[in-house]
Amino acid sequence: MFNKIDIEYAGAAVDQNASNLIASLLVAGLLFVLILIVLSYDAHYAGLEPLVTQSIDLSGVTNPVTAVLLNFRAYDTLLEIAVLLVVVIAVLPIDDRHASFFKHTVETKNNLVLSALQRWIAPAMVLFAGYLLWAGASQPGGAFQAGALLAGASVLLFQSNTYHVNYTSIMARILLTIGLAVFVIIGTGLIWFEGGLLAYPLAFSGMLILLIEACATVSIALALASLYSSLIDTAYSTVSNITHRPAK
Repeated sequence: MFNKIDIEYAGAAVDQNASNLIASLLVAGLLFVLILIVLSYDAHYAGLEPLVTQSIDLSGVTNPVTAVLLNFRAYDTLLEIAVLLVVVIAVLPIDDRHASFFKHTVETKNNLVLSALQRWIAPAMVLFAGYLLWAGASQPGGAFQAGALLAGASVLLFQSNTYHVNYTSIMARILLTIGLAVFVIIGTGLIWFEGGLLAYPLAFSGMLILLIEACATVSIALALASLYSSLIDTAYSTVSNITHRPAK
């Protein structure tokens, strides 16, 4: 699943100026359409807010945003998690599944400021991420916010090069896919019990939404951290290649 894909293009050279012009025109066209939408918006139009308010008691949560994302429009959230997983698969070409998931190395040069941040700030970020996950049912928060905060804590831990995660290990693959897998399993299972995809029973809707969000939080956090790690590794390898390139 994470094997490297090499694509070679043997056609004519692409004109960079033409590519920049086409991209600029597309961006300008999109910006023009967005401006027209904003200018034509009726400030007196309530939108979907009345419908969400009327149906909030049937969602299993009291936060309207969570109700929309995990119940009324759960299909969109399911696809967003799937797209994020596809992006992670695309940027992790190295297949090292047999290596351990987590490795800790002792750094000879210790940065006192960074070590203090790792010891005090990172645990606080993990606790606050748990709070955001739990509060998402009734207050602003939820899986994406909690996952992003956990990913930030992971990035902070990785700055000292003492903590290393193998994102292509078996454990990492399980954690990366558990959010989407649980979402799909619950959604398809409800077809059998309730007769509709993601049609939560009222008595268990809150519990099922919390379970989906908890698993999605883990997958989102690991996905964002892996994207950061992949970009950093690519940048380091590019700089290393330029530095060690033999002079002609």
